[in-house]
Amino acid sequence: MTQMTALSPRNAANAANGASAKSLAPFDLGGASDILDAPMLRVIADMAETRGDVRFTPGGGVLFDTPATAAERRAIPAPNAKAPRLMDLPHDRFQRTYQTRADFRAFVDRFTVSHSQPGYRLVVIPLQRALSAAALRAIADAAEAFGHGTIRLTADVSLRLPNVPLALLRPVFDSLREAGLLAEVAPLSNAA
Repeated sequence: MTQMTALSPRNAANAANGASAKSLAPFDLGGASDILDAPMLRVIADMAETRGDVRFTPGGGVLFDTPATAAERRAIPAPNAKAPRLMDLPHDRFQRTYQTRADFRAFVDRFTVSHSQPGYRLVVIPLQRALSAAALRAIADAAEAFGHGTIRLTADVSLRLPNVPLALLRPVFDSLREAGLLAEVAPLSNAA
């Protein structure tokens, strides 16, 4: 695979202080699968603590600021893809919040996709920048708490949390926003 060079916030700071930018070291997650899960993402987050911020590439590649060792790559567990247990949850609070909060409505309209199962949505997290270890952990936590622990990496380089009940979209929104992953959504507002 080709080496790519880019400046993450950490490398930009190093460059500003006279240090040279490091090459990003890409590697595949193993296999053609686009499925990640929360434990797998947490291991990648742990690696990011020492290897630098993470970027995902089309086709399932992971880029760190510094090269990962073969042992670190082998330590990333395979995803445990199991069928989700879908529940029929009431979504009256979802409707009320959607109608009264413009920021939540913007999130639902821009960052979720309809699901084949009524009462569920797929949450899209755009990856337009490198992700810190904390951001990766926030995504893993949201996937486990609200979306059956499964995360999909897409060709357009976004992460998707499938199978999120409408009733849990507001907590997902709050969690992702608190982690700084939805900066594009308008500030909190109670206006319609």
